[in-house]
Amino acid sequence: MVVRINVEDEAAIELSNIDVTVYGDSIEFSVDGTISEVPDEILTELSGEQLSPVEISFRQK
Repeated sequence: MVVRINVEDEAAIELSNIDVTVYGDSIEFSVDGTISEVPDEILTELSGEQLSPVEISFRQK
């Protein structure tokens, strides 16, 4: 599986858990992790905002 995460500038991402399971005609997944070293100006801009992923893709091996 390929996991691609784009973060601004030199932020660092650490994924602690990735789980993907296929049940019939559906895909269930969960991802836990932390993005750190985010520049202060980006944190200020996003403060108080709810964020969500804009793209999730899966590739079969």
